[in-house]
Amino acid sequence: MLKETITFDELKEMRSSKKLLLFFLNNFGQDANLKNLVQKLHKLKKEKCEAWLLAQNPELTNGLIAAGANIKAARNKALRLAVNHRRKSVAEILIDNGADLTDVPHWFASRGESEMAKMLQHAVRMTNLM
Repeated sequence: MLKETITFDELKEMRSSKKLLLFFLNNFGQDANLKNLVQKLHKLKKEKCEAWLLAQNPELTNGLIAAGANIKAARNKALRLAVNHRRKSVAEILIDNGADLTDVPHWFASRGESEMAKMLQHAVRMTNLM
């Protein structure tokens, strides 16, 4: 089942910034529908928050994408964060949904034999074939 809401407690467990927690409480209280959250983030041009949320976990990533999140927000920051934190499933979801691989620093794709590097190298090759 697709995630449709997020709670303040979930954000705290994700170690959200105090700024994001305050934004959430002021605008939504204890819980928010993901579609409303995405609309508010877009309206206020909070791309970094949107990207950070997109990079957290597969369930949230899929829910946010379904709610209209911009996976290329803040110059593709969600993919860069997912790769930096070794969140392979999140990176795969973002790539499958059109994340821009040209914004990912080249060294991510050339780090050696890690599973993440292999996945990114494959994705870059596939993008170049299109």
